[in-house]
Amino acid sequence: MRRLQIPTVADRVVERCLVDTLTDLTDPWFTPWSFAYRPGMSVTDAHRLLAAERDGGATHVVRADLRDCFDTLDRSRVIAALAERVDDHALLALVRRLCARPAWWRGSLRTADRGIAQGSPLSPLLCNLYLDILDRSLIRRGWPTVRFADDLALPVTGAQVAERALRCLRQEVTRVGLELHPDKTEVMSFAEGFAFLGGDFAGPYPEHTEPRQQPDRRTLYVGRQGSSVHLAKGKLLVSRGKDELLAVPQSQVGRITLFGAVGLSCAARAHTLYHDIPVVLLSRRGHYLGRLDGSEPEATTARRRQYAASTDDTYRLGIATAIVLGKIANQRALLLRYAGRSRDPESVARAADDLDRYARLALHAEDCDQLLGMEGVSARRYFEALAMLLPEGYVFPGRRRRPPTDVVNAMLSLGYACLTGEATGAAAAAGLDPGIGLLHADGDRPGLALDLVEEFRPVIVDTVMLGCARRGTVPADATRPDPENRGVYLTEAARIAFLEQLELRMLTLFGYTPTRSRVSYRRALHLQARQPLPLTSRTSVG
Repeated sequence: MRRLQIPTVADRVVERCLVDTLTDLTDPWFTPWSFAYRPGMSVTDAHRLLAAERDGGATHVVRADLRDCFDTLDRSRVIAALAERVDDHALLALVRRLCARPAWWRGSLRTADRGIAQGSPLSPLLCNLYLDILDRSLIRRGWPTVRFADDLALPVTGAQVAERALRCLRQEVTRVGLELHPDKTEVMSFAEGFAFLGGDFAGPYPEHTEPRQQPDRRTLYVGRQGSSVHLAKGKLLVSRGKDELLAVPQSQVGRITLFGAVGLSCAARAHTLYHDIPVVLLSRRGHYLGRLDGSEPEATTARRRQYAASTDDTYRLGIATAIVLGKIANQRALLLRYAGRSRDPESVARAADDLDRYARLALHAEDCDQLLGMEGVSARRYFEALAMLLPEGYVFPGRRRRPPTDVVNAMLSLGYACLTGEATGAAAAAGLDPGIGLLHADGDRPGLALDLVEEFRPVIVDTVMLGCARRGTVPADATRPDPENRGVYLTEAARIAFLEQLELRMLTLFGYTPTRSRVSYRRALHLQARQPLPLTSRTSVG
C-alpha cells in the first residue's frame, strides 16, 4: 500500500513554482537513460531505447524495481544533489523545509526521518535527482540501465552476463541506500518475452522505429560534378551533358543543397527565389559557402534589436552562456548514451563528469572570450571521449577541420556545413541577420547561424556520424585524398549514405522543452532562432 501525503493548497502552489524553476536547472543534466517526470519524455521513449538495445545485440534484461523508493531516500543526499545544480541558499533552505515538514497520519502529526512525500509536486523531480546518482554509477561500471522512476531494465548480451549485471545492480543500489524488491527483480530474455512499463517485449517486437515527421517537400542534394539543375515540364531535372540523372516534381522539393561545380539554370533559380526554396551552396569538399534565399521578411524592428543586443556585453554573455551550457549538456548526454557500449565505460563516464565540471565553470565566465575558452576546453575533452565510442578501425585523433584528416572528421565537417546552411535559413526566416552573432561575433563568419548550430551539433551531426560508423554505413576507408590541401574527403557513395542519414535525423521528432511539444530537429532549429528575446516576438513561435 502506498502512503500519499497531499500538501495544502498554498504548499502546492509553492512547489509547482519550484518545479518549473528547478526543472530548467536540473533536467538537461540527467542521463539519457532516465525517462520519468521529464519534459518531452514518455514511456514510449523508454520502450524505444530498450528496443534499440535489443536490436543492437542485447539478448537478456535484468528487470528490477526499487522497494519503497520514495519513502526510503536519504533526504540529505537529495539536498546535496540539488545543491550541485542550484547555487541559491535560500531556495535550498526552502526545499529542505518542504521535505522535512510533518504530515497528519491517523489523527496525529508525524515527521519522518527519511524519504520524500509521495503526492507532492516536488517529489518526482527530487527522486530523479537522487536516482541520477545510481544511473551514473551503473554507466560508469558498464551497465547502462533504462529507468522510469523506480522501474529498471538493464539490457545485456547473454544469461551469464545478466547475472553479473544483477550483482552489480544490487551493489550500486545498496550504495545509494536503497534495496531491490525481491519479488520484482529477475533476469528475463527477449526471446521468451517480458513486460516493461505496460509494453510486451517478445522476440523482435515491439519494432524499434524513430518517430519522424513526414514532410510535404524534401531536400534535394546534388553533388555530381559537372551536373546542373534545371526546370522543365513541372519537374526539377538533374542532368550531366545529355544524360538525365534525376527528375523530381517541383512541388516535392523544399530545399536544395549543391556541392562544388553544380550549375543552377536561370529558370530553376527563378523558381527557387519565387517559391522561397532555399539553395545552400557548399564546396566540393563540403565547406559552407553561402545561401540563395528569396525570402525578405519585414524585419527592421527585429534586426535593430539584434544589432543593439550584439553591442550589449551583459546581454551577449547571458545568451552565449546559455548556448555553451546547452552544447555541453548535449555532448555529455551523447557520451552517457553510448558509454556502456564503449571500449572503456569508466573513461567515457569520467569525461562526462569533466564536461559537467566545465559547465559549472562556464557559469562564472566574465566575458564571451572566457566563455569561448571554456567551450574550447570542453570540446577537446568531448572529442577525446568520442573517439572511445567508435568501432575498431576508425581513427579519430581529435577534431581536424581544415582539412579533415580521416573519415570521422570528413563526416563531421560535411554535417556541420549542412547544419550551418539550415541555421542560416532559420535565422533569416526569423527576421534576423545570420551574420551577427552573440557568441560568435568576429564578423568573418555567419555568426548567428553558428550560434544556433552549437547546441544541435551533438544531437544531430555527431549522432549521425556515430550511427554511420557503428553500423558500417560509412566504412572507415570511405575517403579519397584531397591533393589541394593534404586532407581527405568522403567518397561519393559515402557522402550519399551520410546525407541520407542526416536527412532522416533532421526529420526525427523529439521532446522540445521550450514548447513542451514534439517537433522535428529541423523545426526545432527554426523555433530556436526565435528564442533569444528581446530580439524577436514570441508570438510568431508555433
